[in-house]
Amino acid sequence: MNKIEDFLTSDYIYLPYKKEYNIFYKDKDYIYKNDLIASNGEDFIYSNVSGILLGIATVNNNKYFVIENDFKDKLREKKGTKRNINKYSKEDLINLLKKYNKFKDIDTNSKVLIVSGISEYIDEITYPTLIKNYTTEILDTIDALIEILNIKKCFFSITTKDQECVNILFNNLGTYPKIDLKLFNSNYSIGNKYILIDKLTNYKNKNYGIIYYTISDILDIYNILRKNIVPSVNYITLSGNLLKYSKVIRIKNGTNLDDLLKYYNIKENSIFINGLLNGFKINNNNFILDKNVKSIFINTEKKYNTYDCINCGLCKKSCPVNINPKYMYFHNNKKSKEYKMKCVNCGICEFVCPSKIDLRGVYNDKK
Repeated sequence: MNKIEDFLTSDYIYLPYKKEYNIFYKDKDYIYKNDLIASNGEDFIYSNVSGILLGIATVNNNKYFVIENDFKDKLREKKGTKRNINKYSKEDLINLLKKYNKFKDIDTNSKVLIVSGISEYIDEITYPTLIKNYTTEILDTIDALIEILNIKKCFFSITTKDQECVNILFNNLGTYPKIDLKLFNSNYSIGNKYILIDKLTNYKNKNYGIIYYTISDILDIYNILRKNIVPSVNYITLSGNLLKYSKVIRIKNGTNLDDLLKYYNIKENSIFINGLLNGFKINNNNFILDKNVKSIFINTEKKYNTYDCINCGLCKKSCPVNINPKYMYFHNNKKSKEYKMKCVNCGICEFVCPSKIDLRGVYNDKK
């Protein structure tokens, strides 16, 4: 079983700040873990550590609240652990998940639940590792969501790549008859949210409304329902050809990447966030690891020469959403804009392109 390594010792934690937030504390105030620091009525920013609020800092053109971590994780109010998480009412469950930003833009009457154990980024090992280490917690939480929200159909998707993970789930799902395990062969795009939803649902199911969560989301929800505390940690794959082996690390959301690299004595600057295929390279180690960071790859950077398009058609043939990446790249008209909106940034087109054209650059322009 893959073990999870902890890196929870950053001296400073960086939490997102926006000028439209109402701020409930001032500089030099002592902050307890789970305290609501700021909100705009829709986003709620909670402290995931206890310590001193130092103020607001800018890191790579983004603004953050900075908290000096005292490593005590003090809570202002200690709440008891809820033994049976299935006993929440639907209203209480939804209010609690909204409070902690885990029920945004979801139809409360949705009847289909999709839980993804498939990473969107190639070569990540986070989700299989979480399934092996937290099997009961994950299945209990999914079962509670099904019961409380009156879910009619629940799909739990994983790949066949990790046979140990498959065996563990098959051995445990007998007591969770409402969870339908779906196995997929590994490919470059199946982990994409919208592609996976399309694979798992038909027209009738889509009309019922769909709730989509990843394994990481499910573990956050488990802690919310069990302990009523803010999700404070993130699980990240740390890998690459400059490391001896891949590992999953548990960090506090808002950790500075530079602290992590110093801890592991990593001095190489060829660092890629969220996959080598469809992620991005960073040139500054002063980078904040928030909940959107799923993996860090420390790799030798390969440089390729770019050539003119040879009209081979591989990009169109390999596209999982059936658009023409070459047309999208070379044109700027209504049709190319439609393609751009459908693009899911999987990176396959650029990966297969023999001319090494920056086809993903169009998607980045969209963002």
